Amino acid sequence: MADEQLESTRLALREAMAHGERAAELARLLAAAEARLAEAEDATAELRGLQERLEETEERLQKVQAAEEKLRRDLAEQRYQAEVAKWKLSSVQVARWSRLGDAIKTGKSNPVRLARGLRGAA
Repeated sequence: MADEQLESTRLALREAMAHGERAAELARLLAAAEARLAEAEDATAELRGLQERLEETEERLQKVQAAEEKLRRDLAEQRYQAEVAKWKLSSVQVARWSRLGDAIKTGKSNPVRLARGLRGAA
């Protein structure tokens, strides 16, 4: 009977050691899983921060693009207005009345110059 008790104690001790080893392995695996979970949470937080920065950058980019488009339109309008002004100026310069007015103005004190200017303007 003592042998049976000794054997059952040995068996119980082996089982307890096996359970202890499994428990230690599970504790190690749990610690590793918790560490990976903490790393994943940190990565998620960093990703959220990067996502926010990306959204802010995209908003700024859209604002800059809108401002650039407005400047392009303004520049095109100014170029158009400059071309119109050039055309009007050349139109006035070649107009007969303008030439006659210039001839009268330059020749008002000298009749000979007036006659030459009027002949050239005509």
